[in-house]
Amino acid sequence: YEEALARLNEALKIAQALRSNRYIEFLRGNIAGIFNQLGRYKEAAAALEETLSSTSENRLQRLTQLTNAYVGLGLKTRALETAEEAVALAQGSPPDETALVMTTRAWALQSLERFEAASADLQRALAAFEARIASVESATANTAKVDQIGDTVDSLDRALQRLADKLEETESTANTAIRHLEETVSSLGARIEHG
Repeated sequence: YEEALARLNEALKIAQALRSNRYIEFLRGNIAGIFNQLGRYKEAAAALEETLSSTSENRLQRLTQLTNAYVGLGLKTRALETAEEAVALAQGSPPDETALVMTTRAWALQSLERFEAASADLQRALAAFEARIASVESATANTAKVDQIGDTVDSLDRALQRLADKLEETESTANTAIRHLEETVSSLGARIEHG
């Protein structure tokens, strides 16, 4: 995780230099997720609170991450409040998202020793997973949907490649800018020395 964290922080610096708010918030959210994995809950919570105050992208995922950070910090009531916000936001969402928020709220409820309520949420999460499995099985049975899924995967692959290309281009531009800045500083330093 430490290497991933270092790389994400490097990418964050580039995104900040480019003033790309979308990428900044995306990267902050991913950094916070790693902080959670490392048990660095205070840092995770700070990053997530900042991210949630400035964007609505990936809000559901960020709320579940923040719930986990609060549980890790022992802020159990706050964790449950955050999980409740995620549950409300997930109304009408696909089964995957429903399962995510239900398991997250179950975690918060368990931290408050509300085991019956936590068990009920885990049952809802299980039902959501079962619904998702049934959905996938249904889609598999229908070859037209399978073709559509294949097209979607291909489209996502192309989008991912474009993103990778853009990131490479951005890194190249940033490196060029840094070299130019270093050359300018070096040139100015030489001029100052020679009067």
